Amino acid sequence: SPTTQQQQQQQQQHTPAPHQTRVPRCGVMLLLALLFVASVVATPLPGTEHCARGPPYWCQNVKTASLCGAVYHCRQNVWSQPQMMLASRRPMV
Repeated sequence: SPTTQQQQQQQQQHTPAPHQTRVPRCGVMLLLALLFVASVVATPLPGTEHCARGPPYWCQNVKTASLCGAVYHCRQNVWSQPQMMLASRRPMV
């Protein structure tokens, strides 16, 4: 019937083919926002990349220990230990 053919043609005109499906702009913006947040969260704080060096770096002073989140570790395992005294250097005559 003519009305059925017209209805089918109208449906075909309004239904995009699978390769023509468009992503809504709000979806693209949301994706970009999530990628930005993920990159910010994954970026270490300035100076913290040195923290990968371990306790000798962390425990050199309180500021560095704090930056690396290692104050407790340094207090318990490094700073509470007796220090080895270095012999004074005398000029050779």
